[in-house]
Amino acid sequence: MFGLAVLVGTAQVLGATTGCGGDDGRRRARNAGEKESDEAREAREQAAREDLAKAKKSNTESAYRLVMKRHEGTAAADEARIGIARIRADEARAALGKGDRKKARALAEEAQKTGDPSVAEQARTTLEQIDRSDARHAGKAVKDALAGGQNAETCKKAIEILASTLGDQPSPVLMRDVRKETLQQLSSCVQATIDGADKMEAFAEARKIIDLPATKTAVGNDTYHSLATTFNDKTVASLVAAVQADIKANKWENAFATIKKWADAGAAGPEQLEVARQQVRDTITKELITRGNAVLGQPKPEPVLADVDRALKLFEGLNVSPELKTLQSHIQAWIECKKLGCTVIPKPRMQFTFGATPLLPATAAASETPVESLPNATKLWVLATGRGKSLVAREDPGAVRTWGERLAAGKGWIDATVMQNDDTSLWLPTGKALEGVRVWLPTGRDDKLYLLGAVETVSGKDVTVKKISDGQSSTLKRDDLRTGNMQRGLKVLAFCGDNLSQARFEEFVSMASGTSVARVTCLTADGKDDKLRDVVLGSLRTKPEWLPPRKP
Repeated sequence: MFGLAVLVGTAQVLGATTGCGGDDGRRRARNAGEKESDEAREAREQAAREDLAKAKKSNTESAYRLVMKRHEGTAAADEARIGIARIRADEARAALGKGDRKKARALAEEAQKTGDPSVAEQARTTLEQIDRSDARHAGKAVKDALAGGQNAETCKKAIEILASTLGDQPSPVLMRDVRKETLQQLSSCVQATIDGADKMEAFAEARKIIDLPATKTAVGNDTYHSLATTFNDKTVASLVAAVQADIKANKWENAFATIKKWADAGAAGPEQLEVARQQVRDTITKELITRGNAVLGQPKPEPVLADVDRALKLFEGLNVSPELKTLQSHIQAWIECKKLGCTVIPKPRMQFTFGATPLLPATAAASETPVESLPNATKLWVLATGRGKSLVAREDPGAVRTWGERLAAGKGWIDATVMQNDDTSLWLPTGKALEGVRVWLPTGRDDKLYLLGAVETVSGKDVTVKKISDGQSSTLKRDDLRTGNMQRGLKVLAFCGDNLSQARFEEFVSMASGTSVARVTCLTADGKDDKLRDVVLGSLRTKPEWLPPRKP
């Protein structure tokens, strides 16, 4: 106490002197921006050392803090800080000896912050002792908590004890020793809670334990992953089992309602709910595909179609099997086929369209909205016919034995009256089928040449054609027209130079703009091949004797 009194008295005297205009060297240098002289600095350090010596004799925190306050920036101030840290380390050891582990930990952690190796080592040793003691006490507390049995309630209590012991940033020693003392007890409790889950409510309670962040901390990543995987698998299996009766009874809405109840009760997490929904979806889908394929070609497909429609509505938001959607369209097509009283063609026969022909949906032969408009001479394979309609395939279906195969190949219905057994590529359609068809028509000049156009309308024997060259329309008789479906090798007149000259048509070429041009081989005066040239369709001319005969 004498040393502290002297130190305090000295501080008061010096403080008063400084306040009355005294100069300790440091303030003058700071105020004037001057560099402190060696003599002044040495004097200041000497004064600090003298006060530090007095503080060490008293060895109290207040004495050390006074040195730090009066002599900031000196080596003595740094030693004073270490002195306080050493006091903290000693206090920590004393608190541990009295059994106050919480206070001991706080004091030891404060002592460690000084950075002094000797003090830090003393504090570290104390902290390790505290960790071991905490681990032993935690192990006993967990054992006591689980003494009443292993269930969700006791598990939660034990985990909370561990969470309190470990804190936010447990040391490796504490984590190791705590797990050594408690891992087997805790993991057994959680496993027993999982094993005991048999109803939705029990799964909800078990999930609360699994979802606690402290659970993973308490048992470690590996053990937690194993427990969580076991629980998730059991949840999915139990949830799917809970809806099996409704699925078998065709009460699918009830099955999905049960899944929602588990979700609302917290008995299953998002991942388990998704897996359960998918398994239910797959079970229903598999059964429907079997039933659906069986009713194709049979008299009563409507009930199965109703179930397919119902399932697809229930499956909204899930990844629906493409097979189920395909089955839906196949059943719809079969129902449409039944309405038409269709007759199967055992061996699909190849035919050709005669004129521009609308292809109507396979599921709606009476629709006014075609799937597409098929150009003249489109090659098709007829699969079935009924009431003036033909169910057709766009590609050779090969040998089709079942209605499922037939409906899978069918792309839609067309008017059977426009179908021809012969290739109609060079035929000129009749009636309304001529509308939209490209034709050759007379130029109307004395040159007796023909140019290209597209038929706009047909009214009786009058045909209105829009010329490609100038967009002007002309009305003619059908007998004045020739087919514009050009084949390779057709003789034409093209602008291979400044004037029309003889050429040979090769093919149509699509330009980047989307328009088509004709690629021709220009011929020399003696009829030999010259160069290839792309010319606009409207500029082409030909002679009637170069065109194929009009048919029919």
